[in-house]
Amino acid sequence: NGIRRIPAQWRDRLFDEDMSFFNEIPQEAIYFKAVPKFEIYSEALRWMTESIFICTGQRTAQGVSLQFYELL
Repeated sequence: NGIRRIPAQWRDRLFDEDMSFFNEIPQEAIYFKAVPKFEIYSEALRWMTESIFICTGQRTAQGVSLQFYELL
């Protein structure tokens, strides 16, 4: 579950194949937050199902970068 907001003048280009326009949008003008849910298949990672995480993202023409944070 997440929310991504970009300035209105760019919204109609969100699903174009050419994502180079993201390099023209100041990163501070993009709001990109999510609450991820993990599927875990390893006992060593079970702790990830017992915590709440939030995630912030950045979108550029080269792709998406996500940063995850565990709420303590």
